[in-house]
Amino acid sequence: MADAIAGGWTGWKFDIDPEAKKVFDEALKHLVGVHYTPIAVATQVVAGLNYSFLSKGKVVHPEAADNLVVKIHIFKPLPTAHSAEPYITEIVRVVPQN
Repeated sequence: MADAIAGGWTGWKFDIDPEAKKVFDEALKHLVGVHYTPIAVATQVVAGLNYSFLSKGKVVHPEAADNLVVKIHIFKPLPTAHSAEPYITEIVRVVPQN
C-alpha cells in the first residue's frame, strides 16, 4: 500500500492484492449467513490500517432474494497491538441511486 497517505483514503483498486485479500478473509472467517466477494479495496493509514472493501454479497439461503452490494470496513491493528487480527468495524449496504 505504498500510495497510502496518513489519514487519507486511497482510491478504489479493482485489482485486490494478496495481502488485502488475506485481511478480508481473516476478518470474515467467522461471519455466517452471507457469502461476500470483494470487488475493490481502498485503504487508510491510521494507527494500523483501515480497509474498505466494495463487495458483492449473497445470502446463504435457498430462497434468498437479490445479491447485495456492500462496503465492508475492516481495521487491521499494528502488529505490536494486543491482538493484531483484523476485524470488521462496519458493513454498509450500498443502495444504487435511480
